Amino acid sequence: KTAFLQILTGQFLPTFGRQYYGSVKFADNNTNITASRFFVIPKDVSTSERAKLMMIEARSIAEREPVRMTAYSFDFFLSDQVVVILPSTLQTVGIAVAIMFVVCFLLIPHCVATFFVTFAMVSINVGLVGYMTLWGLSLDIVSVLAILMCIGFSVDFFAH
Repeated sequence: KTAFLQILTGQFLPTFGRQYYGSVKFADNNTNITASRFFVIPKDVSTSERAKLMMIEARSIAEREPVRMTAYSFDFFLSDQVVVILPSTLQTVGIAVAIMFVVCFLLIPHCVATFFVTFAMVSINVGLVGYMTLWGLSLDIVSVLAILMCIGFSVDFFAH
C-alpha cells in the first residue's frame, strides 16, 4: 500500500498522470486515498431510452456495491426527464382535470352537466394523446404543455 502511494504521488501523477491529479484526493501526508473518481464512456447510447436504461443500471450498480459511490453524468439530467415525464404528466393532468371538475361543479347549476363536461374534457385529452401517438410524437415537456393547454381550451369550449 505504501509503495503504491509513493509511486502514485511521486512518479505517476506528476508526470504521465497529470490529467488525473484532480481525480484522487489524499488524506494528510499522502498516507491514504480518501476519494477518487473514474470515467466510464458508454458505447451505443443512441436513443433516449437506451440512455435512460444506462443511467438506471449505473445507479443500481452504485447502490449495491459495498464501496460508497455515486453515478453521475452531465447527460443524466436528460435521462432523468425521460424517467419522470410519464408519472409527472399523469399526475399533473389528473390534478388539472380534478380542479376543472370542482370549478365546473361550483359554477354549473346542474350536477349531471358537470359530469358531461368532465367526460368531454377527458375524451378531448385522450384524443389529443392518441393523435400525438399516431403522429409519432414523444412525450416531452412541450407535449405536456400542449396537453395541459388542451384542458384549458376544452373547458373554455364547454363554458361558452
